[in-house]
Amino acid sequence: MTPGDPNTVQPAGCIQSPDFDIRTDFPQYRIYQNGKYVESRKDLLDVWASSHVGFLIGCSFSFEDALTAAGLQPRHQRTGTIVAMYRSNIPLLPAGIFTGGHCIVSMRPYRPEQVDRVREVTRPYLSTHGEPVAWGWEGAKQLGIKEIKKPDFGEPQIFEEGEVPVFWACGVTPQMAVEAAGDRIKGLVFAHEPGHMLVTDWTVADLDNLRPGII
Repeated sequence: MTPGDPNTVQPAGCIQSPDFDIRTDFPQYRIYQNGKYVESRKDLLDVWASSHVGFLIGCSFSFEDALTAAGLQPRHQRTGTIVAMYRSNIPLLPAGIFTGGHCIVSMRPYRPEQVDRVREVTRPYLSTHGEPVAWGWEGAKQLGIKEIKKPDFGEPQIFEEGEVPVFWACGVTPQMAVEAAGDRIKGLVFAHEPGHMLVTDWTVADLDNLRPGII
């Protein structure tokens, strides 16, 4: 993306249109100053500068149509809630000034006998986090999650009898890298408010074409 250009974003210029504006097209934004969260807002019009660049990463919401088509509709869709997200103990790989932080995971409840099918359906969507990183109550323990009813972001999910948590990598994770970098980041960083992602016209078929070996 050309610095200061809010109308074109990566990857590979996947969105390039005067109708697109990264400063206004998310439902809600989070603003970080020197690595610290300072506020949430509806647009970035008065804080976006000519030096800023923007990019998009995948979201696990993108494979939920495939789950629903397989008879595995996520609970938060049925209850009208925001998916539960947790801080895990999975460390992030260092890159430049980003030398700390841990992965955020999203969670959807399923019955144990459904987990293999859930993994199969979501595995191809590597651009939107792919298959789960852990599942079951032992999996929650391994991730360092102690209070499943108290997510760090989003809303608690209702568990039906016999269901277990299933966890995916989450697009909120880069914000943890920003927080860990702290004042090594000079100036503003913008991100989406958890549960308030950008909606594009990319389809599940478009994402399927991003699989290794396709392009």
